[in-house]
Formats: sequence, C-alpha cells, structure tokens
Amino acid sequence: MSCLRRILGICWFDSVPNVLVMNQTQQQSIRNRIRDRRISIFSHVRHLQESVPVHEALRLVVNSSASHRPDDRPAWKHALGHP
Repeated sequence: MSCLRRILGICWFDSVPNVLVMNQTQQQSIRNRIRDRRISIFSHVRHLQESVPVHEALRLVVNSSASHRPDDRPAWKHALGHP
C-alpha cells in the first residue's frame, strides 16, 4: 500500500483511507487476491488423479475443516487419556 501511496503522491501525514487509495488505483484487496489464488489452486488440484499425494492432502484438509477425522488413518487416533 505504501508503494501505491508513493506513486499517487500521498504523504504519510495525509489522512487518506486505504479504500480510497485502492479505488483510485483500481486494485483488488489482498483478501480478494488470496481468495482467487486459492480457488485456482483448488480447481487445479481437484482435477488431478486420486493417486497423487496432493489430491489426498487436499481431501484431508477439506475433511478436517468440516470436522471429519479420517477413519482409515490410525495415526490420527490416540489411546484414551493420552494427548
């Protein structure tokens, strides 16, 4: 953001909100950029074969974020009373 402010000639003591700077430069917010890149990576990995390790890692992440622990993975299970 500081680079955009420098390009526009906005000094540090000018009280210009980031939203106005982004609207003036027509830039996307960093959240939108990260979301778009995550979606593109997800769609790329989704089309891979299921035997690829990346595909299995994606499946585990999606299942764990949905609060599903994989039953076929004994390493995830611990004996009662142990961390």
